[in-house]
Amino acid sequence: MATHAAATWGLPDFVFVPALAQKVSGRRELGDRILIAGRRAAVVQVKSPA
Repeated sequence: MATHAAATWGLPDFVFVPALAQKVSGRRELGDRILIAGRRAAVVQVKSPA
């Protein structure tokens, strides 16, 4: 899905295997995301305090 979305929207630099972090509640992916809504797409980067 991510590879197809990146090719469609011209965002190949944003397709990667994300790093994983082990948390108490489970494993979490670290990194940016591609948000797709209909014919529009955006790269979303979330920052949170450590």
